[in-house]
Amino acid sequence: MSDKKYKYTYYVEETSQDTRNYTVESDAPLTHDEIVDTLCNVKILASTNSYTDDEVKITYEDTEWGDDCQINISGDTMKDEVA
Repeated sequence: MSDKKYKYTYYVEETSQDTRNYTVESDAPLTHDEIVDTLCNVKILASTNSYTDDEVKITYEDTEWGDDCQINISGDTMKDEVA
């Protein structure tokens, strides 16, 4: 392991938006809050891709990976770009 001390430090945060798609099925109508609560309180494992109980079935369909990556860099002063 090296004990080298570097002169500059930059903190990089990368964010993008991923969209997860689910199908929620039930025998009775659900409110917006009931649907959101159900999704938030259920862990759908990748191996099963679904959750079922007496009142509702939730199926994980897919994820659309974001391609709109945003990068934020903070920390020490960066050198100017050379044109």
